[in-house]
Amino acid sequence: MKIALVSDVHANLPALEAVIAHARARGAEEFWSLGDIVGCGPFPDECARLLSDAFRYSVQGNHDVRALPFWRDRRKEKEARDPDKATLVEWTRTNCSRKTRAYLQGLPPVMTVVVRGHKIQLTHSLPEEPWGQLLQGTELVLSGHTHGASDRRMRGIRCINPGTAGSAFDGDPRAAYALLEIDDQRVDVVFERVAYDCARVERAMKEHGFPVRSIRAFSAARSLDGLDRQEMSVLVCELPDRAEQIGLRESFDRGHALKVCQLALKLFDGLSAYHGFGVRERLLLQSAAILHDSGFNRNPRAHHKIARDIILCDRTLPLTWKERVVAALVARYHRRALPDLRHRYYGVIGPARRRVVDVLGGILRMADGMDRLHLGEVHDIALDVFARRLEVTLLSEMPVPESERGAGQKSDLLSRALNRIIRVRHKFL
Repeated sequence: MKIALVSDVHANLPALEAVIAHARARGAEEFWSLGDIVGCGPFPDECARLLSDAFRYSVQGNHDVRALPFWRDRRKEKEARDPDKATLVEWTRTNCSRKTRAYLQGLPPVMTVVVRGHKIQLTHSLPEEPWGQLLQGTELVLSGHTHGASDRRMRGIRCINPGTAGSAFDGDPRAAYALLEIDDQRVDVVFERVAYDCARVERAMKEHGFPVRSIRAFSAARSLDGLDRQEMSVLVCELPDRAEQIGLRESFDRGHALKVCQLALKLFDGLSAYHGFGVRERLLLQSAAILHDSGFNRNPRAHHKIARDIILCDRTLPLTWKERVVAALVARYHRRALPDLRHRYYGVIGPARRRVVDVLGGILRMADGMDRLHLGEVHDIALDVFARRLEVTLLSEMPVPESERGAGQKSDLLSRALNRIIRVRHKFL
């Protein structure tokens, strides 16, 4: 007996249709679904209808539960802190018909069947994962959820996962499923990958107004988190080099820019427990520091504003528009006026991004003061953070009075952002 195992369709109708056709051509007699019929894709009703017609057994997945109107897990939604994920959940919940919701609600989370003497459990996920359950005496467990195909043993029980039909996370956009061949003596499995019309899904996602990031993730065959990691690796490798190339084009003072960048990143890392930012904000600070003086040769008096515009307009920087605005404002506030809601761009970016600009701008502003004479005299810095004050020690081989004075004078923005008095002193190496 041949059974097609399908999991994690995620409202991807073209993928589901391709899997069914492929499995039938290989002699599949029955179709079993292991959950997550909907969620993240643009065809929830169509997929639910096709599964209810063509599949003998189906169990409920976590995304199927989230599509139901009664589902509310405020703690989990809050902790996720990913507005794109929340948007996808809400879109699915809003766009599922009553018939689809009734079908999803009626699915069991776990079921057990006996085929040719083999006791088989169907569940969406294994016990070490959310939503998983394990029944005693089961010979074979079929599950999905991880989006990765596998055939392994857990606690002495064979566990088979067919992978994801509709939402690949491994960089291969093809739909995945598994063919089980069951006789009285054994259970064999063959994992399959099937090409389908991905462009049709992308068009539907765009037509329905899906978040751009979710469309990019689908196109790259990655999860949203996987896409972030992939794009972050590109940023880490490319962003500093791109920024330096722009600076060279503008004939910037490379030595000063790199020294200020070094000191700014030292400040950022030393204050990480107090600002709470991560790798992405650090990269924005790094690019802004490299380019903070890039407008000097065009107009020394207004070079901070010109640097802002260079960052905003140069599309070779691998940043989103929102990231570009933040980096541009950080560079803009390395000198002269402090941020003000009346300033261009700053007043419209929202309080969360304004805080990023204030902290990163304050760090860059102070680091620039530490190399006031563009001589690179400060080799390193040491930080001592107290409840109401921050002590910054400049380490060098010679007295650096101008650097002390410059850092002290330009500590105003960082002091305001961290709500601490900042004191600067010098120590010989």
